[in-house]
Amino acid sequence: MLVLGQMMLSLCHTYWQVLLAQAFCIGIGTGCLFIPSVAILSTYFSTRIGTVIGIAAAGSSLGGVIYPIVFHKLISQIGFPWTTRVLGFIVLATMIVPNVCMRVRVLPAESRSLLDLRAFLMPSYSLMVAGFFLGFMGLYMPFFYAQTYAIQEHITSESMAFYLLAIMNSTSVFGRIVPNLVSFSATVRKLLLFGLELLTSLRNSSPTN
Repeated sequence: MLVLGQMMLSLCHTYWQVLLAQAFCIGIGTGCLFIPSVAILSTYFSTRIGTVIGIAAAGSSLGGVIYPIVFHKLISQIGFPWTTRVLGFIVLATMIVPNVCMRVRVLPAESRSLLDLRAFLMPSYSLMVAGFFLGFMGLYMPFFYAQTYAIQEHITSESMAFYLLAIMNSTSVFGRIVPNLVSFSATVRKLLLFGLELLTSLRNSSPTN
């Protein structure tokens, strides 16, 4: 679906066509690839699973560095349609590795349904889903408007503003690995608990109207 959506994007002329190719086709394909690739790791690793998941998730940040630069370099030379097709061929080539290597090591005792709505009866799961939903609504806004804002406010030149997206994605590589790496440290956990206790005490001691 990733390759199909990317190739169809090169043929789009209207908004609804872009919506179908980019949002639905590529979006569903990305979800079907990213979620299993992270979930499958728990069948191979029992310790330091957070670090492993962080390394796996950092791959999407690395792609966020490469793809914008390739797009920027090619669009002026071969145009938008063939630029998106080149990206599609890159996706096709890189998809060979996960399709060959991704295998479930330990099968579940019984098969599970594709959609289990009973999971939403668990308050902790429902709160997590709601938190992710609200968080991702605002997470990518800086990625969409950073370049436009930098140009309008004369923070940087137009040629340099394009690379802001690649720079932001490159920093998220460390943001996905380093916190997971240090999360196993007892000192870090103690500092987090101390911070939470401090915030709670400050809130309880603050005067109320």
